[in-house]
Amino acid sequence: MNVLFSLCILLASSVALAESPVGTFMIVKGNVSVLHSDGKNEKARIGLKVFPKDIIQTQKDARGKIVMVDKNVINISPESKMEIQDYTFKPDEDKKSVLLNLMYGKVRPQVNQKYDEKKNTFRVKTSAAVAGVRGTDFIVSFQNNRSQITTFHGLVSVGSSIAMGGQIANPVNVGAGQATSVSVNAAPQAPVSVPAEQLTSMDKETSGDGKTIENRQPASGPAPADETKKEDANKEEVKTEPKSEPTKDANAGKEGGSTTASRSPQSASPGLLPPPPPPPTNEVTVMPGPIAGTLPPPPVLPPPIAPPVNPIVGDIIQQTNTTVNLIIVGP
Repeated sequence: MNVLFSLCILLASSVALAESPVGTFMIVKGNVSVLHSDGKNEKARIGLKVFPKDIIQTQKDARGKIVMVDKNVINISPESKMEIQDYTFKPDEDKKSVLLNLMYGKVRPQVNQKYDEKKNTFRVKTSAAVAGVRGTDFIVSFQNNRSQITTFHGLVSVGSSIAMGGQIANPVNVGAGQATSVSVNAAPQAPVSVPAEQLTSMDKETSGDGKTIENRQPASGPAPADETKKEDANKEEVKTEPKSEPTKDANAGKEGGSTTASRSPQSASPGLLPPPPPPPTNEVTVMPGPIAGTLPPPPVLPPPIAPPVNPIVGDIIQQTNTTVNLIIVGP
């Protein structure tokens, strides 16, 4: 009885553990389905939870992006099928174990957690190869019995299988901007560099929304130009202009029709000479008066003095310019 009770508790605990979600769909485009471990087939949608042992399948022109509980991201390309074979995340116990089984197609994990490839592992396997990472961004594809692994950032250890003791057999290290291929029952080929244009195309093709992830240039491509440095360089060029060029104040003086007496003719730039002086005009010199530049008014003369007339004696008055003579005739 006690044994049966213990088995029931253990089974209930296992079911509860299996029902704990390990990720959530954040992007779903096209026909994406999820086959759960209990046999239930569900159409993927944004917000749908995924669990260990779930199988995600995408049809033509369909893709999905899953954000896992540990902030790792899994991008699934069109016409792909992948099983979340194991996803253990127990940070309190320092136990992290991930194993994705890519049956066909293409998957791109963006691994933000750090793995030591010993106690803590993050691996993607196919029928031809196994890829283990410590924390990186890479692509794994499997088609026609052949796998190809391309690394964007970090370092990926690629082998043909998992050997005894859980180690990757015959590994080669694929660095950023490199790729390798592995056929079924064969050893991995030596890594080769991938052209920047091809990396950019792969970056866009394997993102969850079909766009370049984070607008990031791939690792081996040319670094984007630093516009700030360009702007600073232009400012330095402006500061080092020749001092002989006329300043703003000098130009303003020329525009006003006057120049500084001490300036030499050579210092003026061609095309900025002062305008010619106006033609001479008739000048009139005027005496100082109440108003400068006007003639003084003519003097005011006193009215002439009428000669006196004596009606009785008939006095005759003779007037000249300077003397008046009076002739008196009487008895």
